[in-house]
Amino acid sequence: MSKGTVTGHYISFLKATMDEMDRYPHMKGHYLVMDNAPIHTSEDIAKYIESRGYRYAYLPSSSPELNPIEQFWSVVKSKVKHNKFLEKETIKQKT
Repeated sequence: MSKGTVTGHYISFLKATMDEMDRYPHMKGHYLVMDNAPIHTSEDIAKYIESRGYRYAYLPSSSPELNPIEQFWSVVKSKVKHNKFLEKETIKQKT
């Protein structure tokens, strides 16, 4: 399994999560639900989850009602979109 920085951190997170789930035998076979971020959809990640006795499912794209963080990003994107970015000189004058 490739262990780049981001992948390594995500694998560490999954390991810690599944280690905790392992404390409760009835959790085996339960699903880990993830969004479609590239780090979540790699074949290595899928194999790792399955090797630990769990399953995985991906949220549909553009489904903020299922992934609350998407509601936050929607607000941020809207505010950025409607905000005028100032020229460097204008920013200097205002500081």
